[in-house]
Amino acid sequence: MKITLEKLVLYGHRGEVRFLSFFLDRMNIITGESKTGKSAIIHIVDYCLGSGECHVPDGVIRRKVSWYGVLLDCSGEKIFIARQNPDRGRATNSNIYIQIGAQVEIPPSERLVKNCDLDGIRDLLTRYVGIEENLHVPGLDSTRPPLAANFAHSRIFCYQDQSLIDNKNQLFFNQEDGFVAQAIRDTLPYLLGAVTTSELLKQNELSQLRRDIRLLERQLEAEVSWERATATRASSILAEARQVGLVPLDVRPASVDEVILALRGALASPLPSTGDYVDVDGEIGELFADRDSLRSAYSELKDRVDEARVFGSNRDAYEGELFEQRSRLEALNIFPDLSVGGHQCPLCDSYIDSPRILLEQLRTEVSEVGDRLTSLRSQNPRLQSYIVELETQLEDVSRRIRENQSQLNAVVRQNELYRIQQEDAVKRSRVQGRISAFLESKAPAEESEQRVRLGAMKRRVEQLMSELSGDNYEDRLSNVEYVLSDYMTEYARDLELEHADGRTRLDLRRLTVVAETRTHGSIRLENMGSGDNWVGCHVLTHMALHRIFRERNRPVPAFVIFDQPSKAHYPPSELQTSDNDIEDDDRIAVRRLFRFIQQRTAESKFQTIVIDHADEAEAWFQDAVVARWRGGEKLVPDQWLEV
Repeated sequence: MKITLEKLVLYGHRGEVRFLSFFLDRMNIITGESKTGKSAIIHIVDYCLGSGECHVPDGVIRRKVSWYGVLLDCSGEKIFIARQNPDRGRATNSNIYIQIGAQVEIPPSERLVKNCDLDGIRDLLTRYVGIEENLHVPGLDSTRPPLAANFAHSRIFCYQDQSLIDNKNQLFFNQEDGFVAQAIRDTLPYLLGAVTTSELLKQNELSQLRRDIRLLERQLEAEVSWERATATRASSILAEARQVGLVPLDVRPASVDEVILALRGALASPLPSTGDYVDVDGEIGELFADRDSLRSAYSELKDRVDEARVFGSNRDAYEGELFEQRSRLEALNIFPDLSVGGHQCPLCDSYIDSPRILLEQLRTEVSEVGDRLTSLRSQNPRLQSYIVELETQLEDVSRRIRENQSQLNAVVRQNELYRIQQEDAVKRSRVQGRISAFLESKAPAEESEQRVRLGAMKRRVEQLMSELSGDNYEDRLSNVEYVLSDYMTEYARDLELEHADGRTRLDLRRLTVVAETRTHGSIRLENMGSGDNWVGCHVLTHMALHRIFRERNRPVPAFVIFDQPSKAHYPPSELQTSDNDIEDDDRIAVRRLFRFIQQRTAESKFQTIVIDHADEAEAWFQDAVVARWRGGEKLVPDQWLEV
């Protein structure tokens, strides 16, 4: 479906509405002074047609406009699209209003409410422009994902802003973005009609199959090389498995297959259990605490035994002293019993008339010493029994200390054994991990299954090649490139560009214009001198592309906007009238350029919008003027409120 611009609509913050109407299928000229808003038109249109961001320059327009709108003519059907101006500091706004019908009345600002989102407007325009299901699959050696052409790709050929139109290094809108440049290369053959949609789908399937076949053949080739390359590594890993006990020491496979089998067995070998984890540190702490307690008890008992033995030794000495004292006093037994009166000498039996008191005292002491000896001898068995009891307790504590030490030694030995088991388990686990990674790195599908798949894919390739054996895609692409080159050569001569004596063509790989000269070889755009050549190449390329788009009814909008094509010749000029007969080379070149655009647009039946300072007096020029912004007239009136 043919899409052209019928109106540009701006809404102010107080409900003001500004209309800019265009002619369909002919040239439109917007002329005016600097700083009147001319160069914002491309970015306003692009924003309304689904651009991800609003590139309208920050300034008066962004502050005074609340909504931007375009009315599209789609082969008689109307589509009105309005999109809200982003808030200050924001790059986009997803509030979009659309209205479709045979006749569409431009709504007032109060009726602008969101009824569509960005994806919705892109899908809608893709369908209306006529882009069918398609997919570009990159070449075999490319890592880029497949790409489907959509409206965003087709509108690239509709804009030439003032920073681009004389750029010798970039030919297309947003080409400086590497992804956009690649998208142009991928989708332009489809947009030019070098291949139909059904053929493109088959071509894409064929390209994908060839990619898959090449990948599968590489995998099959890798099977043989894999075994050669991994034999040494497999043997090395097997040696590690033997070292940690995953494989018996006597296993010495001779072939790679046997090595792989042994490694699979090692991988399946269960790891020995290391038992439940025991809090060894806690148990050792408890044993140390018990040992300290036992040692304290042992020291206390030992002191008590020593004290008892010292006491017994002192008692024995005391008993000896008493015994010796009693033996001496027993000599008094030679005196008779004093109760019979007087004292009889024990030697001569003569009576001695002396006091009895002293003798009685001595006899009393003898009796007391005897009593003490008797008491000491009666206590001796109890002391011995007490010492024996203490020594028994001491031996028991000593035995418990020895048992405690034995337990400590056992726990330490068990802990060391557990540590060794853990280290062995970790070593085995690591080796099993390396074995698993090694085997998984191979892990190919069965070779027979792969070869069956390969055969089926090759048969499908033959079928597709048979179906596409008529007109060849490359031939048709060469044909459209040749036709495009014919148009570009013709246009270069119309514009009297330098190097126009040979052929002028579009290099689809480098996305630039090339002049094939008779004497100087191929000259690319960046190597051409003069801004006149740069502007001319930009204009003639887009005019030639749109001629083919219209001749072949291709799904590209039928309009192109050129901003400041006269900038290579002279700065803004005063309004020229028929009375002004000043003729110079620059003015002649500008008139030639505008006349060329006007005539070729009418011949090819698409729409051009030229934004420029130039305002020539010729009738054909004045007939094309749709807006003249001079003397205070601007895209956005001064009286509109700023926010």
